[in-house]
Amino acid sequence: MKNPTEPNALVYRLMLAVFLAVPINYAIFLLGMHMAIPYLLLHNLLGYDWTAYGSSRIDIRRFLEFWHVGFGIHAVYMAVYAIIAKRKVKLKIELLIAMAIGAAVFIHMGDLDRPSRGFVLSNLGYIMAYAFLFAAIMFSVFILLVVILDIATKWKESIKITLSFVLSSTLGGILSYFVWIALFRHFHESAPLGG
Repeated sequence: MKNPTEPNALVYRLMLAVFLAVPINYAIFLLGMHMAIPYLLLHNLLGYDWTAYGSSRIDIRRFLEFWHVGFGIHAVYMAVYAIIAKRKVKLKIELLIAMAIGAAVFIHMGDLDRPSRGFVLSNLGYIMAYAFLFAAIMFSVFILLVVILDIATKWKESIKITLSFVLSSTLGGILSYFVWIALFRHFHESAPLGG
């Protein structure tokens, strides 16, 4: 087997990340929707059947829905990273590329502005766009923390991954909230604060 760090092997790995990004990310999105708390339970509990089309109100439930799905996607990516890391293979760049491509495609296909109206699951593209944006933010923070811990410590890989996951979910979630507020205000300039 070729050395995975040889130039040809790196090109091959990057090509796989590019070509598999969209179908794999769609499957991860569906899986991510049902991580932690089943999505439909949370959907009904927090009343996500918004009267939000055209609304300029900042409602924390919107952010929680996007973050919940984004966290699920982030958790799947982290699990993939952890499984691969156990085999002593480092795929930080490839996973970041796959996440970035998936996020870019689903943000383009969806709509960061507002959900569409008029048919069942019309807001799915809206949810996917923000969920992937938030997942990309959290996973980028995760990779950054893993790199910093690799350089600064000699801890076991499992400790570095667990700590990076907890911190990236928290810090990335906070960063995602401020990104969401900025984007929401961009699309709805007169949005009042409050839930």
